Amino acid sequence: MSSTSTTPSTVPASPPTSGRPPSPFPAWASRPTNRLKPSGASWPTSITIPAPSTSQSPFSPERRRAYFDAIIQATERDILPTSRTYDAVAATGALVDQRTDGVDPATVERFGAAFGLARTLDRNLVEEVATSEISVVRHILYLRRMMLRYMKTLMMFLWTTLVTFIMLPFLQEERMPKFVIMSFAYLIWALLAMRVMRLPIGWIFRHLREIPDDGQIDKQLVILEEQVQPFIRVAIIAAAVAQVLSVLLLLTD
Repeated sequence: MSSTSTTPSTVPASPPTSGRPPSPFPAWASRPTNRLKPSGASWPTSITIPAPSTSQSPFSPERRRAYFDAIIQATERDILPTSRTYDAVAATGALVDQRTDGVDPATVERFGAAFGLARTLDRNLVEEVATSEISVVRHILYLRRMMLRYMKTLMMFLWTTLVTFIMLPFLQEERMPKFVIMSFAYLIWALLAMRVMRLPIGWIFRHLREIPDDGQIDKQLVILEEQVQPFIRVAIIAAAVAQVLSVLLLLTD
């Protein structure tokens, strides 16, 4: 009786293309994306997903199928847009593949679940353009409001720093009246503070060569000015009173 020895065969790192199970994404979306997510990281969802084996990457076809199947089941198929169910897509005749007999229904619905997660719907050209325009306008408004608030705050900080640094050399001189200089410097600061804060608005409407009336300006762009303006008025009055008193004090001496 002869004995035969077997040598363990080397398991390929990845299955061949012909034996690969169908992916929920088209071919261009099935490329490895491990560099976008650390190995072993969990999916950001509360849906329980079967744990993959150690040979599976976080974006392996098996992991993707389990992920979308769990979402479809957890939402009772409500995640699928009406135009992305298997019946709706099959009715368009888009599922016929020249190389195979067709497309797996589960693959179609997994891809539809991806559309549902992305909140993406089928639209005609006019609706798609309108949606893009709305998105652009919305982002411009929100970003402009956020950036202008930071810019106005930065301009006020720079204006205050500039006035203070200009004033310091005069205060260090013993022969100069300190109260007169301080009151005069902060009076100038208060009188020009609103103009400095409004500079970013002028930069936006520079192409019009002038700022239009306030009725044409987004109220969210000037809300910071409206909130600061009462304090600036108090500062003007206080600095003016301090200027008069410091001059009178200087004259009486």
